[in-house]
Amino acid sequence: MSLLIQDALFEEFDDEFNIFNNSSSASTSAPIILLNSPLIHKLSIQSSIQPQNNNNSQSSTVLKPKKRKSPSKKFVWAPETHFKFVRLVAVLGLKTVKPKQLFCYLSQFGLSCEQIGSHLQKYKLKIQCIYQLMGFEEFENWMHAEEYASEICQKWTEKGFNGYTVEEIRRIAGM
Repeated sequence: MSLLIQDALFEEFDDEFNIFNNSSSASTSAPIILLNSPLIHKLSIQSSIQPQNNNNSQSSTVLKPKKRKSPSKKFVWAPETHFKFVRLVAVLGLKTVKPKQLFCYLSQFGLSCEQIGSHLQKYKLKIQCIYQLMGFEEFENWMHAEEYASEICQKWTEKGFNGYTVEEIRRIAGM
């Protein structure tokens, strides 16, 4: 930032500061600077100004916009895909399921492992609220959030049940 611009801004700052402090009723209080004042806004804009050299010997200032990442498009889960997701989570067990396991079955729908992992995390948060759990470590494989998964999850409560076979998983999930 050039010295001329800096000096002008500090002069404006002094003027605004004096006006504010003279109008306040407390004479012994510490000076207060309003963060939403026009001067603070102007200072933040001026700090992003970069001098640019032209063919002339004079330098001019040009606002340089900050580069931002373009927002990624939000993926919306189709009801059928979510249905298969919930059934797979129920079959694989809520406590033990991992995104990569689900990816093996759901990749045919064009989903990435990150999308599946994010959906699984949101689903687990939903179950955490339903069962009023303190954390993910309190999950049990029989827990579910959707009514159509209840008969699948019921088998997890049986003694000696260690999980479904690959054939059963495909049959139950409708793959």
